Amino acid sequence: MMDSTEKKYDFYNRFSKQLLMWYAKSGRKENVAISPVSVLVALCLAAELSEGETRQQILTGVFDNQDMDTVKSTVLSLLRKFSNDSVFQTANAVYLREKPSSEWNSAISATLKAYGSSRMFTQSDVPDGLNQWIQKQTEGMIRNCADNRMKDMPFSLMNAMCFNARWKKIYKDQEVYPETFRNADNYYHRVPMMHGEESYGFSTRDYIGFAKPYLGWKYVFMTVLPRKKTLDLNEAVTAGVDFYKLNKSMILADVQAIFPEFIYDCEEKLEDILSENGLKKLFSAEAEFPFLGHGNNIEPDMVHKVHIEVDRTGTKAAALTSYKMGGGLPRKLKQLFIKLDRPFYYAVLHEETGLPILIGIVNRIEPETGNLPDHVPEKQREKRIAQPSNELPKVMPVHGLSVARAMRNKKRGTEDRQKQNKVRVRTQYRRKK
Repeated sequence: MMDSTEKKYDFYNRFSKQLLMWYAKSGRKENVAISPVSVLVALCLAAELSEGETRQQILTGVFDNQDMDTVKSTVLSLLRKFSNDSVFQTANAVYLREKPSSEWNSAISATLKAYGSSRMFTQSDVPDGLNQWIQKQTEGMIRNCADNRMKDMPFSLMNAMCFNARWKKIYKDQEVYPETFRNADNYYHRVPMMHGEESYGFSTRDYIGFAKPYLGWKYVFMTVLPRKKTLDLNEAVTAGVDFYKLNKSMILADVQAIFPEFIYDCEEKLEDILSENGLKKLFSAEAEFPFLGHGNNIEPDMVHKVHIEVDRTGTKAAALTSYKMGGGLPRKLKQLFIKLDRPFYYAVLHEETGLPILIGIVNRIEPETGNLPDHVPEKQREKRIAQPSNELPKVMPVHGLSVARAMRNKKRGTEDRQKQNKVRVRTQYRRKK
């Protein structure tokens, strides 16, 4: 039987899995990035500030029908676990078009402060003041989310999350050079790949992956590569990718790890996803927030934005979730070779709890431009391959280098045939003479 701490971890893990599965149902072969902690805090604040059926639907649909005090205790305890001023930060804000009574103003301020850094904005602060706050809380990774249209919105609730950590072992320049990555649309691109040795990996029936620690070991970056060589990770994720469970299966191993640098943005509207799971009142014109009165006649929405950068020095990521009215003895270690040269899952995990603060899917990486560095081995200096697989050799190798080698051989075969034709022409000419 699980104790209270395990119950909290289990709830958060199930919520993270559900979010990824909801995203995957869209069927789009684009990159995915989600911060479960940001979405969870925003929904918890919405529950605490609302009342009646609106609050009950949030508690039932998201928080397993627990009471508000238990939900608040769970979320705050998770935030305390994740909290690290130098690496992970979260902040909350509320915008109100009309200033509430002093009683409600104090109540809203106290609610926000309980969850950490907070700020209240009025109509005169929009859009410049609010945009400056968002930019500061996300270290410039998310910008210009508010405009003058927001002045007409009666209410908005926001959570901002920022993560910025360096690898425990930073990659040297000679350990990063271009190789081929096969995108979900079946195109091949040359992208910077990081090569290194790691000490922790896992190998299950369905997945293989490794963990790369950040400085201080409070967080780790975990990659998950399906054993089935599929390009459709949306289909695979419907069965559920359990980062928490996979992290528990991690073992000490000798891992040769190769994975790409990448950077992208992701934006998703959550109101349809959450409404389908019982939160209909929160996204209707009848949403019950007592400090707003009644009869707003505006259907709210919820937008989740994420920016992530993974490179040779570490990881930077930021998320903004906004609810708006308006729109021992030495032993032989198992050896693993893991090369992420096709779509894969990833997560940034809190090391002690094994819970993810960021999860995602890399489906595509844009091709690198410019010349290759001098340290790149000669055999890696093929031209970029960016064409559909039906134009490539019939026998499709797993790795892009084999594809490039096959195309070189094809080119050499063409050159050999041209030389043979020239010899035939010269021989025929001599015979005529």
